[in-house]
Amino acid sequence: MDNFQNKQRNEFDKFFKSQSDILTDNKALKIEFENLVNFIGLDEDTIDKRILDFGCGTGRIALRLANRFKQSQVVGIDMSSEGINKAKSFAKVNKIYNFSGKVDSKINETNYYDYIILVNLLHHTECPEDTLNKCHKALKDDGSLIIFENNSFNPLFPLFFIMTKQLKVHLTIQFLKSNRFSINRALSKSGFYISKYDRYAFLPTMLYNYSLSFKKINETLNKMPLIQELCAFHLYKAKKNSNLSQK
Repeated sequence: MDNFQNKQRNEFDKFFKSQSDILTDNKALKIEFENLVNFIGLDEDTIDKRILDFGCGTGRIALRLANRFKQSQVVGIDMSSEGINKAKSFAKVNKIYNFSGKVDSKINETNYYDYIILVNLLHHTECPEDTLNKCHKALKDDGSLIIFENNSFNPLFPLFFIMTKQLKVHLTIQFLKSNRFSINRALSKSGFYISKYDRYAFLPTMLYNYSLSFKKINETLNKMPLIQELCAFHLYKAKKNSNLSQK
């Protein structure tokens, strides 16, 4: 593992070690998860699917997916052993049998997954295009790549990272490049086309725990052209482009 990834892994090991609750039940996380599920297009008829949460951490998304869609296979991969161990322990205690976790920094399968989900992962990889190439290889031909990614243009993130003690792990060139222009280019170079795109929030979504009025404010702000470019997160659904050969 290279020096960049080693530093990222060490920082997240420390962060995940300090976490006690994995599936904290609060309004903000519930809304974020439901928003992601609706964006992906998953529903109660989603069965026998192979879903990969790459960079799953402690399983915040992967465990919820496995618990919701019990007839699908959900795999969580993360380079942090602290994160994966907590996710596997939670799954065992709560009898979530369709979840499996693996400590790794890469995807090894070929033409295997129906969905690959990257939640705030790209800016934690040294070469996002290389990660997308591996996703392209691992997806079935009709599979979907889902990206939920920080927007480095959002002016509130530095304060948020300071508050959550994650500033050090985000002080990177990779984070500065986590904007829709860079992501669009990387997806295209990796043989994907964007089938769906959306923006999520501007103000910190943790405010939803205090009042859902902040959710309505965010929805209004996301409709304003200038504020759109400063949104907190980008949401992508990408498919393999059969007319392009992967580089």
